[in-house]
Amino acid sequence: MGRLDYRTLRENVLDEIRMKILRGELVPGERIVEQELASEFGVSRGPVREALRQMEEEGLIEYARNAGCSVRQIGPEDIYEIYYMRANYEMMAVKLYGSPFPEETLMRMRQILEQMMQLDCSAYREVFELDNRFHEQIMDLVPFQRLKKAWEDFEKKVLKVQKDFEQKHSK
Repeated sequence: MGRLDYRTLRENVLDEIRMKILRGELVPGERIVEQELASEFGVSRGPVREALRQMEEEGLIEYARNAGCSVRQIGPEDIYEIYYMRANYEMMAVKLYGSPFPEETLMRMRQILEQMMQLDCSAYREVFELDNRFHEQIMDLVPFQRLKKAWEDFEKKVLKVQKDFEQKHSK
């Protein structure tokens, strides 16, 4: 039997709200009502509020006094910053690893690149998913948990940016 991961109610709520944003059920600028989400998820407002605070720290949600939370619009400057930070985390990971990549890792990376080359240019979702898998190969080599956590936080932002791009270009 596999190991079970313990997840708090806040983490479950966080994932559900994030998925609602990624699926386009909550769109940029849309006001988020804590009580509505709490009722939908069958939880109190506390875990919803905690999840929204974390998402505000991640840059996915904006909080305005007397107006509450809304889904944040991500612009070109945000995209530049996110990818710049992602690249720096990955460069740090490579330096910290300090050895040639294992052949298995390089083989997986080559396979991912080959899959990407087979895709049609309009297959945004598949390109983004493969791109994320490619970059995960680098981070999987590093034993530094805080670096991995910071990179994972940026990956969540990257997913949001990619989803916004896909929605804009699939119309």
